[in-house]
Amino acid sequence: MAKNKKQTVKPKRIFSRNDEIILLNGLLQIKSKRGIDPAKILSKVYSTHKYSFSNKTIRKRQLSDKIHKLKKKYQENLTMKEQGSLIFIDTHKEKLFELSNELWGVENGAVDRETGADDGEHGDDNMHMNLLKRAEMDRRCLELKVQEDKLRLQRSLLLKEQVDLIYKSLLESSEVDKESREA
Repeated sequence: MAKNKKQTVKPKRIFSRNDEIILLNGLLQIKSKRGIDPAKILSKVYSTHKYSFSNKTIRKRQLSDKIHKLKKKYQENLTMKEQGSLIFIDTHKEKLFELSNELWGVENGAVDRETGADDGEHGDDNMHMNLLKRAEMDRRCLELKVQEDKLRLQRSLLLKEQVDLIYKSLLESSEVDKESREA
């Protein structure tokens, strides 16, 4: 007698991965234009972006839930980052974290872990410092890539020298063999 196995059906995703990026970009756009937390004007967010998503039947409540879930996931990731245990295997999740950090990070009243300043007094300074730090990190990353390319070139040249030496050695040994046969 065959056993009936209950098949677990995964619920269909309401928001695709691309929709999550669109949503966070939309929230950032509203924040930059209006200067307020977009969650406080959910009706505006909903009316502006409801047709941008792959699922055209998204309801306002679903949008609100998604924003709350994204914020909660961001806060969890931020805690993991502070503990030094945050590793992104998926570039999508890393992009979500970066966008969420722009939206809900230091600029929105959270304490800057490095300076201890909050947005109330030093928000613009912190944002400027973050941009400077990012530019410095980008510059250092570019320098490392240039150094890696130089090392690759040096390795290639070394390999070429080795191949040339091996070829020369083989040539010499074949000439020695040829001379010994003739003698």
